[in-house]
Amino acid sequence: MTSPSVKPEDIEFQDKQQPAAEMDQRFRVLLTLISLIKNARQKTKLSELEFLIVNQTFNLVPYRHAALWYYEDGKVTVASASGLVQVDPASPYAQWLAHAIAPQLLKAVPSEKGLAKAVALTPASLPASEAQEWSKWMAEAALLINFFKPGQGVFGGLVIDRSDAFSDVDVALLEDLGDGFAHALGALRSSHKNRNYNWRSWISLKNNRGRFVLAALILLMLMPVRVNTTAPAEVVARKPSFVSVPFNGTIGEILVTPG
Repeated sequence: MTSPSVKPEDIEFQDKQQPAAEMDQRFRVLLTLISLIKNARQKTKLSELEFLIVNQTFNLVPYRHAALWYYEDGKVTVASASGLVQVDPASPYAQWLAHAIAPQLLKAVPSEKGLAKAVALTPASLPASEAQEWSKWMAEAALLINFFKPGQGVFGGLVIDRSDAFSDVDVALLEDLGDGFAHALGALRSSHKNRNYNWRSWISLKNNRGRFVLAALILLMLMPVRVNTTAPAEVVARKPSFVSVPFNGTIGEILVTPG
């Protein structure tokens, strides 16, 4: 009985296949990263961008839950979450997450490479009350990706969790993706705020234009408006007179005109 022999070309073939598969996987990851950043920057509505961030980031780095939050005036507000159409900021999950994130922002340091930086979120880093409820709302591993404004502090971010730990590659990919998300969010939110500011300044009572608009509205409210409406009605005689006939028969003609 002879032992099977291994040909040299077989060994060479196996050595070539493994790097090719790895390169193909890295190429797909790179395409996914570029596609997500491109789609984010093409969004014209803030709600659509927020939906993309919490749901399509999964295509690059899998997770269990994702939540997008904003930080304004010292307060954290959860704006969107994966798998949900709308998030109630007053819900227990949103309240817990806001209280868990807020202390982390005091020690947030901007990244030197971009507008996003990922840090690990653990029960030990939370206040005691929030740490006790960790297992109720989060999986074993969690990441907090902070979004920064250029030259300023944190304005929002993304928090994701899953049962498996995040690798260094996952963190690097999420920071690169977060950089694109932060840029797109900053542009859309600034545009939205500018539109609101323009409307408020246009109707402000501090200028003649605003006073004129207010006076015109008051005059319109004082003008009488005729309103017509239709409703079911029945015409009833005011003082009816009943005429009885002493025999059975059919009325052939009425010689009295209506009224």
